[in-house]
Amino acid sequence: MKWTGYLRYTYSSERHGYGGQSEKENSDQLLLRLEPKMQVNKNWNVHARLDATTNMKKDTSSNVRLKRAWAQGDYGQFQVKLGKMALYTNEEGLIFDDEFSGVQMRYASKNEKFRTILMAGRLDVSDTRLYKVSNGVLNLDRNTNAVDYFNDAASNFLGINLQYGMGKGFSGGIGYYHLSNGKFLMTEQADSNNSKANIWSLNLGYRFDKNFKLWGSYAKNTSAKNSTVYSGENKSWQIEADYKGAKYEDKGSWGAYAAYRRYGATTSLLPTTDGVGWGQKGWEIGARYVPMKNVLLTAKYFHGKDSLYHNGNSAKKLFGRIEYFF
Repeated sequence: MKWTGYLRYTYSSERHGYGGQSEKENSDQLLLRLEPKMQVNKNWNVHARLDATTNMKKDTSSNVRLKRAWAQGDYGQFQVKLGKMALYTNEEGLIFDDEFSGVQMRYASKNEKFRTILMAGRLDVSDTRLYKVSNGVLNLDRNTNAVDYFNDAASNFLGINLQYGMGKGFSGGIGYYHLSNGKFLMTEQADSNNSKANIWSLNLGYRFDKNFKLWGSYAKNTSAKNSTVYSGENKSWQIEADYKGAKYEDKGSWGAYAAYRRYGATTSLLPTTDGVGWGQKGWEIGARYVPMKNVLLTAKYFHGKDSLYHNGNSAKKLFGRIEYFF
């Protein structure tokens, strides 16, 4: 058995402006993450992720939670995973940055230039924040989870990623995801227990040299109703310019980026939300720096709009993090 992990401190401060008023929400969190790896035989091993959190502002702590647990079999260019595992697809956080339970199969060419991933299982969508709609009014209470409305917040999930390219030069890929029997709302039917999603995606990028890369991704949910409430929320896209990159084991390494993101509420179901959040759009800039080996500093700033909250008024977020890896 081999243990790795990290201690992470994160501070974030969000601002939302509407009607001459403002709303502020701060977060002050400490996370201890342990990731054991157990060897079974020459082809199979077992992985897990254990998290324990502390709310620094309230001085309260959680119990240790099992976040992931999966068996992994490696057979040359083919890999299979069984259990609860990471869900981070080739749009780079545009649609999914979460976990799912099921099976994942991966095949890569010998030089890793072509890769395909198949996924199937169940996905907890209680954090999608697609809430009940009554008389055309969307409930956007930040302190309410979608699971409050339903006994079961998991959906059937199928996905496929096809990706080409690595290193210098062109890269591109496509993705498709189908969610069915969902307890989240993709239409204005407040009592719907059979919502579904069919999300298609495309990503393109070009690495000019070892330091600079320009890339973007686009996605659309063809099953989402583009109604007055959800106008334009069935599309998501982002474009980003990256310079260099920080590696926590390499003291002095650093990287920076600038991006514009648009997270459509019915398409970006569980996206990366360190900067731009669900149902938001705008500019995001960030940087990472390694002041000493195995210590990583991250800073991000988002400035844009809430596309749903308060009829599209201003939104800002300041995000800072320090991580100690072991």
